[in-house]
Amino acid sequence: MKIKDERGISLILILIILVIILLIVFVSLRIVNPQDDKQNKNESNTLITVEESDTPPIPDGYYYVGGTKDTGFVISDNIEDMDATNYTAQDNLKGNQWVWIPVNDIDSIIEKRKSENNYYEPGMVVGSDGTAFDYTEYALAGFDSYEDMENEIMNSYQTMLESVRKYKGFYIGRYELSENGVKKGSTLTQKFWYELYKNCKELDDDNDSVMTIMIWSAQWDATCEWLKSCNYNIEDSSTWGNYANNTAEGAGEYRETGYSEEWKANNIYDFAGNYWEWTQEPYRNVYRITRGGHWEFTGDRSPANSFDRTLPTNEIAVVTTTRATLIIMP
Repeated sequence: MKIKDERGISLILILIILVIILLIVFVSLRIVNPQDDKQNKNESNTLITVEESDTPPIPDGYYYVGGTKDTGFVISDNIEDMDATNYTAQDNLKGNQWVWIPVNDIDSIIEKRKSENNYYEPGMVVGSDGTAFDYTEYALAGFDSYEDMENEIMNSYQTMLESVRKYKGFYIGRYELSENGVKKGSTLTQKFWYELYKNCKELDDDNDSVMTIMIWSAQWDATCEWLKSCNYNIEDSSTWGNYANNTAEGAGEYRETGYSEEWKANNIYDFAGNYWEWTQEPYRNVYRITRGGHWEFTGDRSPANSFDRTLPTNEIAVVTTTRATLIIMP
């Protein structure tokens, strides 16, 4: 009986040891580097902090920062910004930041514009005789020839439309283009349209899954429609933009983009007022259309949905900048 008891005890000890070994192996397999875990979470486009139905697509190399699809879904190209505990604390964020614009039907938005105004997108600006502006300044925009520039502008417009139709939206720069990129900081101004166009193109950092471009007027209109659906007044933006008649501290003067939380709409800063923002829309073969108004005017005179026009070679336009958009390749 003693031998039998000892054998029983030995078997129990062996089983206990095997269970402990299995637990150790299982735990060791679960241990990962925190940075690797962040990368894996992003690559699978799986977000813990929002409901799946409210999650816009996140391209490779970009990371969820904060917000929802209804209140402004923010992503960044810097992993250190991921799941920021306070993503409104702008100085804490390091990457270029983008906000998702939901778009149900981009074609109906374009058709509406066509019925209300002259609409020229996509198109080139070459002057009355066809030998000025884009025809001579293409190198400033980063092209080897006028033909290369024309091909890219025409093709990128179609790519934008295909992407917006497929994904039902696009990402807009959270800020006006600044000297730091799409971040809080001194707004980039006193530049030719071509230089700002090139700056926008270079923001994708050679990421083949996305395309960064200067905003099209069609995208501006889509953003206006979304903000309007969220009860922002796009025809008199006095209360939520940097205008002469806005009451927030610092209003009625040039301010760096991201200066005031009062001039933010669904996590997008300075969409109304502050600076006129160049788009890619041409006008009468001489101008590029600017949108959104600026700080010298009142918010009812030049609201978020307003238009103006400026020569693309007007580098002394101290009230003009632009805004980039991020397109997921379709």
